[in-house]
Amino acid sequence: VIDPNFKVYAPWRDPVLLDEFPGRTQMLAFLQKHNIGHQIVSQAKKRYSTDANVLGLSNEAEDLESMETPMTIVNPIMGVWPKDAPDKEEAVTLRFESGRCVAINGKKMKPIEILQTANTIAGRNGLGISQALENRILGTKSRGVY
Repeated sequence: VIDPNFKVYAPWRDPVLLDEFPGRTQMLAFLQKHNIGHQIVSQAKKRYSTDANVLGLSNEAEDLESMETPMTIVNPIMGVWPKDAPDKEEAVTLRFESGRCVAINGKKMKPIEILQTANTIAGRNGLGISQALENRILGTKSRGVY
């Protein structure tokens, strides 16, 4: 970032990429043609987009832009809606060393395993799903379910 010659590639501004993949439907067709499985993209019949990483999901655009559309149209892939969570509370113990979580429920894990395990526990208990209306830097507003 300090290097003034550093180039940033923005794929959604690349005309060659946009010609080949003008939308999610074309991207899904490419993945299917090449036998590339993908849990999130495989649900491309939905009318909103989903981006995921180890820290969570964001669902935005199309149907979600309307405040008339309930956020419950989203399929919570990393968990369940709170109404579908167990009625029994689940106790979770975290152990920290030097400010870092190193174990969940007594089991010592690597950092990536900590994130994955925490996501699994939170997901099955309906934690972490919310919606937001945000102001984008371009001056537009966008609604998302996270």
